[in-house]
Amino acid sequence: MPVSNFTGNSDLDYIASGIQDALCGQLGQLSNLIVRPRASTLQFKDSKEPVRQIAKELSVNNIVESSIKGSAENLQIEVRLIEAFPAEKYIWSSTFVQDWKNITNIYSDIVRRIMDGIQIKILPQDEKKLTGKRDHDPEILKAYDRGIYFMNKRTPEDFEKGVKCFNEAIEIDPADPLPYLGLAIGYGTAGHTSAVTEDAKSRAKGYAVKALSLDSTLADAYVVLAEQYLYTDWDFPATEKSLKRAMELNPNIPSVHYTYGWYLALLNQIDEAAAEMKKAVEIDPTDQVSQGYLAWLYLFFDRFEDAIAEAQKLLQLPTDSTLGLYIIGSAYAEMGMHYEAIEMHKKGLAISPGYESGLAIAYVRANQRDKAMEVVAEMEKSRDFWWYAWGLAEVYATLGEKGKAIDCLEIVYKKRGDFIPWIKADFYLKPLLNEPGFIDIAKRLKLPG
Repeated sequence: MPVSNFTGNSDLDYIASGIQDALCGQLGQLSNLIVRPRASTLQFKDSKEPVRQIAKELSVNNIVESSIKGSAENLQIEVRLIEAFPAEKYIWSSTFVQDWKNITNIYSDIVRRIMDGIQIKILPQDEKKLTGKRDHDPEILKAYDRGIYFMNKRTPEDFEKGVKCFNEAIEIDPADPLPYLGLAIGYGTAGHTSAVTEDAKSRAKGYAVKALSLDSTLADAYVVLAEQYLYTDWDFPATEKSLKRAMELNPNIPSVHYTYGWYLALLNQIDEAAAEMKKAVEIDPTDQVSQGYLAWLYLFFDRFEDAIAEAQKLLQLPTDSTLGLYIIGSAYAEMGMHYEAIEMHKKGLAISPGYESGLAIAYVRANQRDKAMEVVAEMEKSRDFWWYAWGLAEVYATLGEKGKAIDCLEIVYKKRGDFIPWIKADFYLKPLLNEPGFIDIAKRLKLPG
């Protein structure tokens, strides 16, 4: 759970955040344990809900509560292990007193006490993960925790604050991998979700490579690399290698599993791909990305009932999910539920733009071509963005305008759009499979399998 800051100094919030990250990271490396990621617990920060209710919502048996008091020089960390079922019960509670400079010394002790409390043995292959930790300059740890703290706020201003913290850490010790890892994670996330900088993806890859050159056991760095190899570089052997190494090091990272699921989808191994994405959902059932990707996978491969079932779960998460509405609307359209499909897409677009292709295709399926073309005309204004070019390709393929569809796919290819490796998987593009232009793009991608 989020670590409470009872020091009376809000400037030490980053320490509380860093302790949670560290404990989640060390527990997550253990092969016989499922640990909810930090992000999934943030909704319960300062929550007044009973422990059993929180455990039920997170689908866990045990909760670890922590708090800090004192100062950075005399830090008091209180840790409580609680069993939620069959009845709420405190298993143990301890206070660890440590100054900031030596804080990493207590993490493995806390982890071992947690494992003893829940009566699960640490496997021999995991012992090295707990004992082989590198010592870091305390000022680097401070800068790293502050950097992650700011980047997790997901605003351009805080992103720059985070970058500054990591760069300050590099100045202290250029041979420490932590600040490079933080920059790799930050730019990797920005490359997929925001427009912080145009070269975010290449920066993420460069920092991940640098971090691994200093410490080859950083699972998160391998995940960053795998995402760049898969979505941008189209280096599929390197994708698989990086993902498998990440899973060896830490099997409790959701993005490892859903990214591996998308890789398996390239091999047309749909059941195996779905199983990996289900692992991601199992690790973090509150993560809309994991749940959304599972639903989207089923839509891509025309398993419409499965897509609807998973998208409905997505809509139950605490977010207005335009993706969930898009998936349900698209599945309805293919199942002949034309009115419901159109209404679902309109509802999603009223929340946020971006999925106009779904509405256009729903109009085509409902034999309302004029209305579909009105949507297409608006989408054409944004065809230089790969996302809209991909959507237009789907719509044109559905309309039988194969040449226009392939022209749009060329835009996606040149822009290195994230979806282009799956051109042979997307069922909307099936009418193009035998077209020379389509075949040429697929050959250039050098897809696996």
